[in-house]
Amino acid sequence: MASKDFIPHANSEFDGWQQQFVTSAGSYFASWDLPQRAFDEWILLTATPGKNKMRWDAIWQIVRNKNSKSSEKFEMRLARKEYESGNKNIIDGTSLRLFISRYIRNNPKVKETQKEIMRLTMPDQKLSATSLALTEMILFGRILEAAHLVQVSIVQIGSRKSKAKDSFVKDIQVFIAITDQKQTIAPSLKEFAYDGVVFRGLYKHVFEPSQEGMRAWYYVRYMFKGKHSTYGTPSEIWDSVIM
Repeated sequence: MASKDFIPHANSEFDGWQQQFVTSAGSYFASWDLPQRAFDEWILLTATPGKNKMRWDAIWQIVRNKNSKSSEKFEMRLARKEYESGNKNIIDGTSLRLFISRYIRNNPKVKETQKEIMRLTMPDQKLSATSLALTEMILFGRILEAAHLVQVSIVQIGSRKSKAKDSFVKDIQVFIAITDQKQTIAPSLKEFAYDGVVFRGLYKHVFEPSQEGMRAWYYVRYMFKGKHSTYGTPSEIWDSVIM
């Protein structure tokens, strides 16, 4: 690790950093020979509603729009503190810094190139080949076509033309939430439900007649191969009105 702090100070930069860390770290888990407690702690850190990452993601979706209340900004500061630093005196607690210290920093099975991709080292002025490779892994989704009670989304991996998944990716999971059409701010992640997996870069959802005129929201994430299931960070959310 470099002597300078590898976690950005600005909230917008911190959000990008943590998204990249969670996605890349999840893909390496199987090769690190971690104990079961590390996997349990990772779930608490990244995939437990109302805690750590999910708490941060939910409030950041609100505050990033710059129309937030002072109470929401206060919640954002608390959420970031819990997610980034935590309290090492709490036996069952965790945070980004605690997890990195416990399982990554001095783990001989964590390669230096992996630390670079996870952005745990101070980056050079120019993007490295590994950083560029990670950029190519970022998931994007949008509505490709829509008909009566049917929406087809296309999911793209970075700027790639190929729809093929990387060898370490088991599936690209799709999550969906349904709201009133008038709602224009994405729901919190805890309101989304797992809906299926992407097939050849596409995902089709057929809605119930009672849902016509409502708004559908989507996000996707990686599910990585390995003895224990690990997951990437949620993508940006996209939406469309159900016709």
